[in-house]
Amino acid sequence: MALGEATQDISYSKPPPETLIDLAKALAMIGKVKHMDSSGLEILGSCKYGLQVVKIKATVMGNETGSTISLQALSDDIYAAGAKNGLKRLQETLNNVDNPAYTPNRSGISLGKFALRLVIFLVILLAVLAALFLGYIPSSLQYLVYILGAGIFVYFVSAMRNFGK
Repeated sequence: MALGEATQDISYSKPPPETLIDLAKALAMIGKVKHMDSSGLEILGSCKYGLQVVKIKATVMGNETGSTISLQALSDDIYAAGAKNGLKRLQETLNNVDNPAYTPNRSGISLGKFALRLVIFLVILLAVLAALFLGYIPSSLQYLVYILGAGIFVYFVSAMRNFGK
């Protein structure tokens, strides 16, 4: 299994063609359906986890009680937190696909947690910058810190632009 990848197999009570339709509805509720192959019973899509895009691939196979759904998710973090969260939300949404009162969480993370992580990051960034300007970091490492800081800044600016999408 690759870094950032999570897999899961779940049973579903409906036959494969109906399962594929329900799976497409559930994936559309939490993210986007990119490709659906009705003959191969496969669906590709994505959802968000905070600022990450989680890619999801689902394959439906028939069994004696209905269907088995084989899920694969890939996220940007090495611990697969985004992938695991995406699979958990997809399964929860699939179980509630026929419930009109159900509203899924599209981002996978609450605004409070996101804001807290951003504040912690900014405090650490400010501490490093203060150490830089006060001379606690040797001058030989200053350029490395500048380059890393610029890269992180560009990442967060582009990620914030994509957060609402």
